[in-house]
Amino acid sequence: MKLSKIKWLSFVVLGSMLLSACSTLPQSSWPGVSADPQNKFIYTAYAGGVFKVDATNGSMSWRYPEKVDNAKQFYATPASTDTLVVVGDYANTLFGLDPETRAEKWTFTDAKDKFIGGSLIVNNLVLAPSADGNLYALSAADGKLKWKFTSNGPFWATPVSDGSMVYIPSMDHNLYAINLEDGTQAWKADLGASGIYGLTLASDGNIYLTTLGSEVLAITSHRGDIVWRFATTGSPWAVPVFKDGVVYVGDLNNKIYAISSTSGKANWQVDATGPIAGAPAITSKGLVFASEDGTVFGVSFTGQKDWNQTINGKLYSAPVLVGDTVVVGVTSGDKSLLLVSYDASGKQLWSFTVPQ
Repeated sequence: MKLSKIKWLSFVVLGSMLLSACSTLPQSSWPGVSADPQNKFIYTAYAGGVFKVDATNGSMSWRYPEKVDNAKQFYATPASTDTLVVVGDYANTLFGLDPETRAEKWTFTDAKDKFIGGSLIVNNLVLAPSADGNLYALSAADGKLKWKFTSNGPFWATPVSDGSMVYIPSMDHNLYAINLEDGTQAWKADLGASGIYGLTLASDGNIYLTTLGSEVLAITSHRGDIVWRFATTGSPWAVPVFKDGVVYVGDLNNKIYAISSTSGKANWQVDATGPIAGAPAITSKGLVFASEDGTVFGVSFTGQKDWNQTINGKLYSAPVLVGDTVVVGVTSGDKSLLLVSYDASGKQLWSFTVPQ
């Protein structure tokens, strides 16, 4: 993979906002895609809008803002409950929206830099990581600040929580464990390189994450001890996923790895058709990956490729499992194509294009 493409992936979210003609989307980011708690709707933040889309047929329920406002540019993946949708923008503002009406319930404007990592909603708190180096804990009811935790580098990753602690990596090379109640630090672990992509808190009690040091790390959640490090051939942008004692992750060198969670050694490795920048979706049949070259494909848990489909666009976003279907976000999609849905066998179910 060429260095220029790695640099583009690294800096596109911090680049200047590109304005576009009315017939196309501004290409300043790639879509952040998530499902609502009931697996009935998809929330997508991309460029100048946040979209609520019916997961069964791809019809749009609403768009925020209703009319295009180039002052609002989004990258962070939306977080949602049954009563709240939270999404941050490049202009340092976090929005709390009504999921039924898209009306603003509150806004938070104290951040000093962009929201790139998605928020997490837990225990009536919104945990919002900012590129200003602060993790903000806000009341989900009114957006008021409860506490903030400050690191020595930007936060680009979405945090995870077990209900009492919150875990988040920083670009200052550390992984932090923070008490959810008051924002005090419980421990930190030196990763040896910046952690910017996010992490998985697995059922085995370990945290799995990737770093700019081209490594996958396993770290204990109770003390922050590093269990093992696994070196990849290319930079692993994607968040690792965990199932039945195996950690799965792709990298920007067109490789997919299955790593034993106990030994930290590869069970198998397969080639993809292009760079993998997003985590795979885990289905009952295996894993669904999306590669930059527009290929969506299924891989069995033993490393066999099951099916593939091609989308006319770039694929950087992680596929999202919604019930029994997988939804993929599309960057630079043909005719403003933004989302495509597949069943577990790779059959396309619907697609969503941004209405003009």
